[in-house]
Amino acid sequence: MKGVFAQDVETSPATVVKTIAVGKEAAISIVRYLRGEDITSDRKRDWTKGLAERGDISGIEKAARVEMPMLPAGAKKSPQDEAALGLSEEGAVYEAKRCLNCGICSECYRCVDICVADAIDHDMGFEEETIEVGAVIAAPGLEVFNAPLRGEYGFGIYKNVVTSLQFERILSASGPFFGHIQRPSDGKEPEKIAFIQ
Repeated sequence: MKGVFAQDVETSPATVVKTIAVGKEAAISIVRYLRGEDITSDRKRDWTKGLAERGDISGIEKAARVEMPMLPAGAKKSPQDEAALGLSEEGAVYEAKRCLNCGICSECYRCVDICVADAIDHDMGFEEETIEVGAVIAAPGLEVFNAPLRGEYGFGIYKNVVTSLQFERILSASGPFFGHIQRPSDGKEPEKIAFIQ
């Protein structure tokens, strides 16, 4: 109906994330409608199906959630007592691994909203590109190296000595320097970078 705007009433109820995303689209439509603008221009998204429905999840094994241990009924003595006792270390690790097995975008588009570098484009198609490089060194380890164990490298002593994970955050567009390489000590651009593999 003209002048009537809906959220998940039209697309059918789904997740809270999807509802918020569709609500944002409804808000854009309302603003355009009130301004007399075309509400359909540049609106290519199919809201009837999210990536979770379209994606291939055949290789992902479904794992049951760890049950939260609770206080027995009537055992709570004061309002400060926690009813949920918390997961064991083993249960928390299992739960974290279970959650990380999904990795399917729910199309809430929050990543687009918060990316300062405007580096995210959900409409981008597949591209193949050949880049000439001097050298590529790949030295993956079995486990993350515990940098404080090797004091001779100066980690924890010198501010500019960082781990590979910290350096990855420095390079990231959503990192502390928005993808611009800076020394943690003074914020200046480094003249040289050395990797210890």
